[in-house]
Amino acid sequence: MTWHTPLYLETRVKRTAEIRYLWDEADLRWVYTVPHGLDLNSTPWANWIDAAISGMTIATVEWVVFRLSSLHSDPTSQHAVQAAFCANINRHYCESLELARKDWTGPIRSPLLTGINLMHESLFECFEAGSKPIHCPVLAAALVKHICADSWASFVAWRDEIIKRLNRFYQMPDPMADVYGEVESRMVVPPQAFDPQVNFDLSLAPKFTDDFLMSVDYRQNPLLVSPEQMKQGGFEGQPYRYL
Repeated sequence: MTWHTPLYLETRVKRTAEIRYLWDEADLRWVYTVPHGLDLNSTPWANWIDAAISGMTIATVEWVVFRLSSLHSDPTSQHAVQAAFCANINRHYCESLELARKDWTGPIRSPLLTGINLMHESLFECFEAGSKPIHCPVLAAALVKHICADSWASFVAWRDEIIKRLNRFYQMPDPMADVYGEVESRMVVPPQAFDPQVNFDLSLAPKFTDDFLMSVDYRQNPLLVSPEQMKQGGFEGQPYRYL
């Protein structure tokens, strides 16, 4: 199944038939640079597990993907959101979200590429560098503020609600009690965690994750890896299942 936009976005994101923002793809420093003076360690997600931070980045970028979805016909950005949520469960599901910049120019495709790049950075580049992706939700929110200015108040209200939820369920475990990261590795973060219309609880996360993975059809998403390739890459268990 292709990615279906959560209903909460349909009621929160204002979409118009035209763009209402300026876009200079030759100068995107403002979206790739953390605001001067911002202490990242003071962000609400500074002590979340990495998967929760990456999940917040993906769910934030999805506001931009949905805002622009009626202005183009290319499903790649929606594929990227679905693949990113899969990779946030296990990176065997997606090898990369890197796309050719030459194919993503203009005031619609370039913002979409920027969002996809932020998801890639959060999931892959930070992981490979061994760094926490704390800055990625900040940068993704800056992109939302620019592209979805008419919906900014709704976005902030949604983010505050999700922050309260994730603060409760996805704090980093005590490092002395989780020396090898085994506790953190079992704290799965499904897409439903970011849907305020879902009655989410950590005990339900495995079932939500399994439901999500079963809904995915890798054949319709070129950014996803086939079960055969996953097995060859060392994946243990049944691909596209969690339970």
